[in-house]
Amino acid sequence: MLDFCLLRCSRLISVLGIGLFCAVVLWFFTERALLPVPDRFSEVLGERQKMPLLARNHAPLVVSYQGLWNTHARVPLHEIPIFLQQAVIVAEDQRFYQHHGVDWLARFS
Repeated sequence: MLDFCLLRCSRLISVLGIGLFCAVVLWFFTERALLPVPDRFSEVLGERQKMPLLARNHAPLVVSYQGLWNTHARVPLHEIPIFLQQAVIVAEDQRFYQHHGVDWLARFS
């Protein structure tokens, strides 16, 4: 009985040790891969080049900035056409109206 408990305890310690080792390795490589946070946002953007997206009639749709960080135009939801909202929902989450919040079937499949 004592041998069984010692064997079980040593397996548990081994599994915990391997898990801790993997967590430390993951943390180390993640830390190395992250860029340092700049002091000022203007340092990140640097020289911006405007890249216009044009409609068929050459009217600008939105202006995007190229750089390490991309700035997006924010639009209130009520200004986005309903068919575009529905198209995004169908493309991204076909079961959007069937689940409440998180789609657990999609998460675990």
